[in-house]
Amino acid sequence: NEEYNQYMIGISVSPVNVRTSSFLELVKYGAYEVKYDITVTIKSLGMLLSGKASVNDLSGPVGIVVMIDDSVKAGLTVSVMAAIMNVLSMCILLSANLGIMNLLPIPALDGGRLVFLVIEAVRGKRMDPEKEGMVNLIGMMALMALMVFVVFNDISRFT
Repeated sequence: NEEYNQYMIGISVSPVNVRTSSFLELVKYGAYEVKYDITVTIKSLGMLLSGKASVNDLSGPVGIVVMIDDSVKAGLTVSVMAAIMNVLSMCILLSANLGIMNLLPIPALDGGRLVFLVIEAVRGKRMDPEKEGMVNLIGMMALMALMVFVVFNDISRFT
């Protein structure tokens, strides 16, 4: 760069085409991003339940780390800021995904608790805590078995 009498090596901290946005535009975009991620999560669950996707397509902790690594590498081809934005976008997706999954009507999750509350409201009396605890224990064991399956599936797929 002759103006500053320095050599340029082509590394940029931020993309050249940075556009400034108002706070309201950023909040609006953030809400759009979350809505999109929730929609994708729900559609993915539908694909899983309809057989268009299999349990082998699920990713656990290992798969998530691999995807974040790929996202960072892709972002670094543009700039450090792009890599950071990619990671933040993945965090939004994971947060939306966990929120939706937690609301599923599966015992041991918040959605399962909501089902018990609806049953109690319809019946007009509280469920037997021992029976509710047993159902939640079975649900937790099933979730743990699914987690073990997904982790082993991730390890075999990504190593």
